[in-house]
Amino acid sequence: MGAGVVEDAQENRRVAIGTSEPNGYLRPGVKSALLFGETVIPGFGHAEANIVAWAVNNDCKVIAVAAGRPICENCVQTIEGAGGLVASPQKSNPRS
Repeated sequence: MGAGVVEDAQENRRVAIGTSEPNGYLRPGVKSALLFGETVIPGFGHAEANIVAWAVNNDCKVIAVAAGRPICENCVQTIEGAGGLVASPQKSNPRS
């Protein structure tokens, strides 16, 4: 799971909740904690990349993305490539 803040062309910000679970599944505790106006972003692969792809496809600017687990290097590059801030720990790079 991941969460992102995105901004539309009118500078309205919204929260996007990404999941890598099939059909956008959210565990009951998470689903019941959603706030009005938060958007669930289903997809395949990593939740963080799903948030960025959704933002780009909906003409939104990526402000920041965080996740419940450390973010992999590919997702870090995807978030930063979209101009966003990586707002949670990153996985250590084994090549470092």
